[in-house]
Amino acid sequence: MNRFKFEAFLQEFPFLKEIIGKKDANQIDRISVSRFDKDLLEKTPHYEGATGSLVGINEGQEIYFVLTNGGIIMNAVRNEGSCIHNEAYQDNESWDGETVLEAIDRHNVGDRLAYIVWENYGYEIRDHYSEGGLDFTVYKPAKGISIQQIIEEKKASASEQVKAEAEF
Repeated sequence: MNRFKFEAFLQEFPFLKEIIGKKDANQIDRISVSRFDKDLLEKTPHYEGATGSLVGINEGQEIYFVLTNGGIIMNAVRNEGSCIHNEAYQDNESWDGETVLEAIDRHNVGDRLAYIVWENYGYEIRDHYSEGGLDFTVYKPAKGISIQQIIEEKKASASEQVKAEAEF
């Protein structure tokens, strides 16, 4: 990534320094800014990996919540995923995750959420390990969206679905 643009992003969004850590512009493919909407809130981050005696590769997504007071919840959303293990002593794994909206509710930060940062990483193999392929999207709330209202609507909808299933 262009170093000047990288530094401008860090200046505009200081919280990125903590999220990105010690990586420099050469290690990041892209940083972008977008508005978040209901579609983003319904997404579940994903992880896929494989391990072996000499190789470990992975690709995935991590989500960070930036709060209005400047606090950051690192790896805020449980991702869904799978990992294939090529060792005789370890079974393959798979697990369910949660949507961004479920995580916002679990952390109880719907009224304090300033930004959502979505990180995509992995699957460029170097020296028997995956690295590179790193990009970040900073999502700002769209005007007129109340996350708390969306959470309440989802809870009410789920309750109606359960009632309908229970009364068959």
